Amino acid sequence: MRSGREQRKRSWRERRPFLETLESRLLLTVYAVHDSGSPTTNGTNLQTTINGATSGDIIILDAGVKYAANISLPNQAFPVGSAPITIESSALASLPVGVRVSPAQANLMPKILCTGGPNSGGPSAITASAYSHDYQFLGIEFSSYIASYDVFNSIIAIGVNGPTQTSTSQVPQNFLIDRCYVHGTPGYDSKCGISLNGLNVTVSNFYVSDIHSTHQDCQAISGSNGLGHYTITNNYLEASCENILFGGADPSITTPGFLPNDTMLIQGNYFSKPMSWDPYSPSYIAPIPNPNYPGASIQYWCKNIFELKNASNLTINDNIFENCWAGADQWGFAIVFTPRNQQGGDPTARINNITFTNNIVRHAGAAMSILGGDGSQSAPTTNDAAYNFTIQNNIFEDIGGPLYGAKGGQGFQISCGSHTPYNITIDHNVLFDTQRAFWFITGNQGGAAAQNLIFTNNIFYRAQTDTFTTSSLNGYTFSNNLVIGGSSSNYPNSANNFFPATGDAVGFKDFSGENFSLLPTSIYKGTGTSGSDPGVNYANLDPEFLPIDASQQAYWKFDEGSGSSLSDSTGNGHTGTLSGSPLPTWTTGQTLNGLNFNGSAGYVNVPTDRKST
Repeated sequence: MRSGREQRKRSWRERRPFLETLESRLLLTVYAVHDSGSPTTNGTNLQTTINGATSGDIIILDAGVKYAANISLPNQAFPVGSAPITIESSALASLPVGVRVSPAQANLMPKILCTGGPNSGGPSAITASAYSHDYQFLGIEFSSYIASYDVFNSIIAIGVNGPTQTSTSQVPQNFLIDRCYVHGTPGYDSKCGISLNGLNVTVSNFYVSDIHSTHQDCQAISGSNGLGHYTITNNYLEASCENILFGGADPSITTPGFLPNDTMLIQGNYFSKPMSWDPYSPSYIAPIPNPNYPGASIQYWCKNIFELKNASNLTINDNIFENCWAGADQWGFAIVFTPRNQQGGDPTARINNITFTNNIVRHAGAAMSILGGDGSQSAPTTNDAAYNFTIQNNIFEDIGGPLYGAKGGQGFQISCGSHTPYNITIDHNVLFDTQRAFWFITGNQGGAAAQNLIFTNNIFYRAQTDTFTTSSLNGYTFSNNLVIGGSSSNYPNSANNFFPATGDAVGFKDFSGENFSLLPTSIYKGTGTSGSDPGVNYANLDPEFLPIDASQQAYWKFDEGSGSSLSDSTGNGHTGTLSGSPLPTWTTGQTLNGLNFNGSAGYVNVPTDRKST
């Protein structure tokens, strides 16, 4: 005798012949939604299938097939925290677990495409509705069905900021989006790749690209009306304005005590803007004019790479942040922390308990800005708007210069605005910029730029402005730093800091090769606090992005992207050659390019050098 659950599923299959039940055992059913020949029919069939699914069900979509629809994820009847409903690619086994996907693998993914009209963009490809919970998407491509339409909403929307989500009880929760590819289209605007306005959401091994606009803000990931607890790991995130922005719009949730965007892990991601979007770069390619906006700028808006306006309890670790320039109304700061009561409806906006460690920030107009509170009418009313920042073991290089616009060049800009930020630790970093390592700006009412600023064990150039203005600070520590080219008379506590005349005098392992760790023979070895070396501990950084150790005999990055030869990055001349039949093929790797091996015949032939054994 069938259970009521099994009877219901049998009736479901009989009513909808476009579904094929692949497997049914216990309380799990696997469905396949096949290509009907019409993308819009496919999309309708997918929505119907999702509506009828329940805890533990798996919906398999054919790789390469288009599903044109604005899918809504309903609130299902099973309890929160149950086994999720899974929507996945039929070729998921070819997308390895834990490995970031790339556009080269789009043929392995079904395509869920949002629909709409010109100048409207339509709803999102996926929208998690109020109270929805426990879904996961694996190996799916998301974009717009009509390439010539702008997408004014998020391509994926986990929750919303609007009238359908005004209580914390309505927030969608428990979502996993893994090994998916989200992108806009050249010449047309895309507002956001994925918006996070939920609770307990993981975005991993993802690839987001072609998110850009000539007339408005746009982001790869954003959120302003969710509870948080987000895990964002091992993704490629590309957007012209801000690659990530949390805050920036007053939340629609009115539940007392609600604080949006609380608790996140952002780790192992590659944030980038193509230099072909940079109007100051020789690589610049002007965007295709958007026919929907004939009067708009012919440049994509650019602001920052990573920006927080309303968030707390973040760990930002082991990421690459690269390519940012002066644009729109910004100076090209890569990293910005600025608590902002954006439209005046969120007086408790805050940024606190931020840990920023083991990152590489490079090729930007300016490095990092910390603002205590926006000094305009959108200032938070709380006095605790910005506090508890740990900026440790990061490399900031190639900051400022004409390639990123005439403005900027700052290293650390710390400003009061309407409130004084406090408890800021900047420790064991390396900074090379063109203008000034620090810029302390007092508040509108004369408030201190910062309170309890600890600046220790850093290595930086004096740049053009050779000073550390203590009069702007309310409590500080400045010690055990290496100020290359600096004058001891311009810095406090000069007896406990060091002033090598040039970079070569420091004793870096390979200054020209950008390896800023210290040689054993450096006179500054062990001069940091507790006998540590000033600057960065390279052991804590991702080795994929680090300079080559001189003791290595050979190192192949596999990032050429074409041809049959693989350069030896050590300079020792051990060139590799693609061999076998069939040869390994080039693809997009987790960060740059990579090679696909078939697991049997293809290989890389490397020369034998008896002298290096």
